[in-house]
Amino acid sequence: MARESQLKIICVVSYAGQFYEVTPELEATFARQADIDRNVLDTLPKFYSWTASLLCGLVRYEFLRRWLLPEPGHLGVFKIMSELCERSIRRGIRKLPEIADFSEQDLVVMPDAYWTEMQAFDAAKHARRNGATIVTLLYDLIPITHPETVGLQRSRDFLEYFRQTCLTADTLVAISKTVRDEVREAIPRLFACDNQSDTRVLCTDVRSFRLGADVPKAKSLLASPNLVDSTLRDLFDSDPNNKPYLMVSMFDPRKNHRYVLDAFDSIWDKGLPVRLCMVGRKGNLCADVLNRIADHPQLNKKLFVFHQANDADLVFCYQNAAAAMMPSIAEGFGLPIVESMHLGCDTMASDIPVHREVGDANCQYFDIRDPNSLSTMVMEHHEKRTASKPTPRSGTSSNHHITTWSESAKELLALILDVYREKQVDSRHVSRAA
Repeated sequence: MARESQLKIICVVSYAGQFYEVTPELEATFARQADIDRNVLDTLPKFYSWTASLLCGLVRYEFLRRWLLPEPGHLGVFKIMSELCERSIRRGIRKLPEIADFSEQDLVVMPDAYWTEMQAFDAAKHARRNGATIVTLLYDLIPITHPETVGLQRSRDFLEYFRQTCLTADTLVAISKTVRDEVREAIPRLFACDNQSDTRVLCTDVRSFRLGADVPKAKSLLASPNLVDSTLRDLFDSDPNNKPYLMVSMFDPRKNHRYVLDAFDSIWDKGLPVRLCMVGRKGNLCADVLNRIADHPQLNKKLFVFHQANDADLVFCYQNAAAAMMPSIAEGFGLPIVESMHLGCDTMASDIPVHREVGDANCQYFDIRDPNSLSTMVMEHHEKRTASKPTPRSGTSSNHHITTWSESAKELLALILDVYREKQVDSRHVSRAA
């Protein structure tokens, strides 16, 4: 929430249909909870992982390992602890002073409304009825446009979230021009015959800004080779003339790992020595791909998989890969393309609109309807590398400007303040007309 006269920025949280101001103590609690959700094992004493690993080694059941040693982004047995922490947070929120005095001087920005409970929209509607301007960020419409990648129930939930967003916000802000255009097209199409929505009050102001990348951090990590996993380093350094091709992405249906495996199976069937390294944590609805990899005859020969990689590992991979591939079926932005280009890595991406927007002329694009499109691209690239004997990359690339997170935040701030000022002007015109 912001009031432009003094530009006082207040962090708020919604609970039971109201907004509450977040105190430093509550913010620290949120941070601890986020650490647990991100990787619970990192928040536990080291002896726990050692003891649990020993037990899982003695009792070889996969479900026990998933339960006691959950992957990053999963909670396993600690889900109960996480839920108890969340209940404690809710009790703490109820003790905070409620923000009830919203006025036309207020601007409410909702950057992560989808990950909150639906009652957040009740709080936003209350603020808007009292004159506040509501701006909501949208990252993509993938659960609606590609329901097969998330499951039917989540797709239905997302559609209701999107409907509430369109009924609540004065302005929607997308993270790319592609998503902006998709949202503009989707609103009248999805809700024109919706009896629950008055189309006259649906948000029609949809804008966009550009996401950033952590450029300073990438540069600092280039100078920290000691942070790189030794197994990963050995893989990329073992054959300087045959560097692995790289795919950095969470294992998720829309990321299209199956397509890449099909393309490389075609390459390996021809007897070529090309290697593939997939880096990314395990997501949902990906058991078939993980099983295919576990049973693959080229696993740990020409096919390598790493589910836990830190930022230094990723920078090292981009710096040392033959090329990086982004075969996604759908994206809201495509950050790996930005990271790959920034670190000077040859970049191949699926030919979808948002990748064209982000990669422009700095990428090669392949047809995700045909695995041969990628396999042919990789074989031609491998042949050229073998003939030219490329020199190692020494740093970041200066050929393509990368928007930093600081620049991205300034662009977003300028955009939402423009929205606020425009509403103030419109309010004055209405007031004079009355």
